[in-house]
Amino acid sequence: MSVAMMVGLAVLGAVLLGAWLAAVGWVVARRPAAEVREELSRSLPALATCLDALSRDARLEEGLRARARRAGRYVAWPIDLLPYPIHVDDVVIALDALRRIHAVHGLGVLEEAWAGDTLGWNALLAGLGLPREWETA
Repeated sequence: MSVAMMVGLAVLGAVLLGAWLAAVGWVVARRPAAEVREELSRSLPALATCLDALSRDARLEEGLRARARRAGRYVAWPIDLLPYPIHVDDVVIALDALRRIHAVHGLGVLEEAWAGDTLGWNALLAGLGLPREWETA
């Protein structure tokens, strides 16, 4: 192997490592509180279902549907930025897409797409920075 090829591979490795570290830093900086993160990690199937429903919702602009589709695929993808059992990257990427959709269309679209339980919904509200709704019954 030539020296130029070895230098090129070393540079490529350094760039990939730098990109991974930047992505991990972004995830860590945007992670929700521990109790919200734990509940949303438990509700990952409901988050994926919600993102899938939003990716097919005709009321959303194509850019928001594409964001929901990409986030849903990331949540469903078995390879993560951070190793299992840490689901913080899945939660952060899903919340990022849902925050954007909430900012444009409000809570109603998210509520219609949510297929999870009340605890997961309340964790989602907390993750979005909204007050939780507690079931009174």
